[in-house]
Amino acid sequence: MDADIVVVGGGVMGLATAWRAAAAHGAGRVLLLEQFAIGHDRGSSHGPTRVFRYAYDRVEYVRMAREARALWPEVHDEDGAVLTITGGIEVGAREHTEPVHAALTAGGAACEWVPPSQRAARFPWLATESDVCLYSPDTGVIGAARAIRALTALARSSGAELREQSTVEQLVVDDGGVTLAVAGGAVRARRCVVTAGPWAASLLAPLGIDLGVRVTEEVIQYHAVPVAPMPVIDRGATFFYSVPALHGAPGVKAGAHGAGRVVDPAARDGDGNPAASPEVSDWVARTFREAVRAPVAAETCLYTTTQAEEFILDARGPLVVGSPCSGHGFKFAPLVGEVLACLAGGREPPVPLDRFRLAAFR
Repeated sequence: MDADIVVVGGGVMGLATAWRAAAAHGAGRVLLLEQFAIGHDRGSSHGPTRVFRYAYDRVEYVRMAREARALWPEVHDEDGAVLTITGGIEVGAREHTEPVHAALTAGGAACEWVPPSQRAARFPWLATESDVCLYSPDTGVIGAARAIRALTALARSSGAELREQSTVEQLVVDDGGVTLAVAGGAVRARRCVVTAGPWAASLLAPLGIDLGVRVTEEVIQYHAVPVAPMPVIDRGATFFYSVPALHGAPGVKAGAHGAGRVVDPAARDGDGNPAASPEVSDWVARTFREAVRAPVAAETCLYTTTQAEEFILDARGPLVVGSPCSGHGFKFAPLVGEVLACLAGGREPPVPLDRFRLAAFR
């Protein structure tokens, strides 16, 4: 055997898995294979920031976010923690925000409705006309690029080997393990964890595994806003979101969740020069006081989304499938890494996985 556990894909989930697997007692040799350079801009893990939140309309995700937060302090660099808690606001349609309030309450997380009469005093920078405002004190911002660097260091210091520019072309599964055809040779492993994000579907399809996902290219833009100290999520007809200008971001990050065009990840070269979204620009202008409508920068990332926007976390024999995380997974990375490391190592995962099972494995 070349390795006990091979992880395919070096985005945030693959790096977290390699770290947790290598750190586990008796895990043996852990090898991560990344087709590009770690930190590349062709997938789903690049960029300066991501939202961290408990604010979901499903209590399972609330509970998982709380468990993930307990692990994030282990992910840090020379500048300290990569997670900054700021508090956050949910606005928009009441029929969409009330389930969030219910899930937060059921999951034991703090939250409060802020009536219009109090909003100007508490959030003077907020210009939205929504009559609904739900405040969650546990929302925050993850330094995404910093997290990738920190997880890379953690994986290596825990004993994992990270091999870049190593494209996996084929997987062959048998009773004894998995053989991975890699450019220039082959790798043999007892267990294989696929965290290949947008490329996972094409890699697994020859094995008869249909992930049932679609890959979209999402445009994210950055705006000059005098004051916007916390994330805002607008659960109106379109799901808009913003992230404060922290962790080196060139401005307030804004986007429309899941609004991108379907793409083939193999045909993309990277961010390119994406055009700004007029809808997102309009939302920024009407949501933040004195915001500059025209963005100062824009970038793209890929969403790999299941029909119900769920995760896929499952194992059968020597093969483990992790993610795709439907555009909202980054915040859960340390926990997902632990779950996948447990599945690969034959240990009991720390969270129930029934809702995340792959249909082909049921």
